[in-house]
Amino acid sequence: MDLSEIKKNLEKAAKAQQRLYHYTTLAALLEMVNSGCLRFSNVAYLNDKKEEDFSHGRHLYIMSFTGENEYTSMWSIYGEEKEIKIRMDFPVRDFLSCFDKRNVYNREENYNWKTRQKEENWISSFCNTKKLIDIPTNPLCELCYVMYMNKEETQLCVNVPKHIEIEASEENRTKLAGFYKYDLWEYEHEIRAVINASSADVSSVIKKTSEDGALQFAYPRYLYLRMTDGFFKDVNVTFNPWMSELMQQELAEILNKKGITCRPSEFDSQIGKLSR
Repeated sequence: MDLSEIKKNLEKAAKAQQRLYHYTTLAALLEMVNSGCLRFSNVAYLNDKKEEDFSHGRHLYIMSFTGENEYTSMWSIYGEEKEIKIRMDFPVRDFLSCFDKRNVYNREENYNWKTRQKEENWISSFCNTKKLIDIPTNPLCELCYVMYMNKEETQLCVNVPKHIEIEASEENRTKLAGFYKYDLWEYEHEIRAVINASSADVSSVIKKTSEDGALQFAYPRYLYLRMTDGFFKDVNVTFNPWMSELMQQELAEILNKKGITCRPSEFDSQIGKLSR
């Protein structure tokens, strides 16, 4: 089986899922709900620091998902430390339908190319400052299971829909840019959505800053995909396992008003609070 056929099967398996599950923070969820957008992260800012190398020079923006099963390891890793961690999920069909409209935005005026951080809270001003990006790449976004490479960097494998192994040649890795990582992450069984902004009009993607007469460039940390009306009405939220019952009740009351259904973790009260 050649790589193109393998990737086609992995894309088919990802799209066959009923729902996608994304670990994040309550603050990030509220940003997405209030703006009506999902947030894709620049590959340079992912938790696996090799991801930028594995993008093979392409300007990729990624949103990561898992299947339905909960993992305590996922709760411990994803979402910023000291923030309220949640897991959101939504139907695959609704997610995929948003790409047809090709409404991708950046907020370059809030991006500091020196610190690579947002300079202010963007929720209140998003609708007045968003900037539409023309990304001619077709499809706009790919949804696919991730393949995993061994530490010797000789082999790529995946266990969906069955165990498959191929050589980790430079050609194969380049073709899989954005869709492979080291096998120490294999337990995640990751499904990944990738926006390739490499073909976009650079004037709409890149923030330009002149310093000492030199022009500086930096791709923004995030791109935002505008979701269709009613998308967030079918979003569910799972609370993290160590959240108190009182806090769950209070947050559920807030999120229910936004049309979001809430539920406790299947590990609720079974694990202690994380400490680092």
